[in-house]
Amino acid sequence: MSACITACLADDTPPKRGGTASGGVTISSASGPDTADTDTDTDTGDSGESGDLGTDGELDLPGCDPLADPIEACGPAMACDPQTLACVPANGAGLVNDGCMNDGECTPGLVCFDMRCRELCGPDIPGEEMCNDDRVCTRASDPLPGLCLEPCTLLEQACSVAFDACNVAISSGGSLVSVCTANPGAGVDGDMCEADGECLPGYLCTAAAQHSLPCSGDAAFCCTPTCDVFEQSCFGLEPICHVLGLADQPGAGFCGP
Repeated sequence: MSACITACLADDTPPKRGGTASGGVTISSASGPDTADTDTDTDTGDSGESGDLGTDGELDLPGCDPLADPIEACGPAMACDPQTLACVPANGAGLVNDGCMNDGECTPGLVCFDMRCRELCGPDIPGEEMCNDDRVCTRASDPLPGLCLEPCTLLEQACSVAFDACNVAISSGGSLVSVCTANPGAGVDGDMCEADGECLPGYLCTAAAQHSLPCSGDAAFCCTPTCDVFEQSCFGLEPICHVLGLADQPGAGFCGP
């Protein structure tokens, strides 16, 4: 499964994140919208209706909860499919960070994202924003509510899984966090991008408006190096290190004019 976690930082808005919690965790980086369309019409008695009025007068809608315990939601050897909100057979044994090609290869309750089994969470759902093993709950694109990812220090680029890089994503309450995401890209200064994962580790995908020169191909976003605001580690036409606003890393920024 693939879902989709740097614009206008000078205006104190968060950076654009990439698409598919990452190769891009949104890493656009991602929001947690509703995961299914539902019909709010009441039951007319026809066999094809999607819901019935309950005893309290509210519509009872079908579908399972992908954030609930899979056994409670669907039963043994079953899991809730985040795309369809239907219970499906699940016999996978893959644990967090184990390789996978589809959700069926992961333990019930996990999803296959960026070819690895991941834990789901709800960054904007009270009570569902917690993750196991100190991972951080980050927004992801529809249909995933959110993904639990490994925290990291942006300027150190130390991730436990090969070919991951430390990039920026959006967590609970819209706060910026740095987490490890799949990073196959090799873009450098000015190269066009849509997600941090398309840039070389140590670079972020930032808005063209934040740069003194146009992005390659007049793209809306391009790669730029990270920097330390306390060390003034930017040079050339973009010598200023603009702070990102990571609560636990006040010195982390990106180079700009």
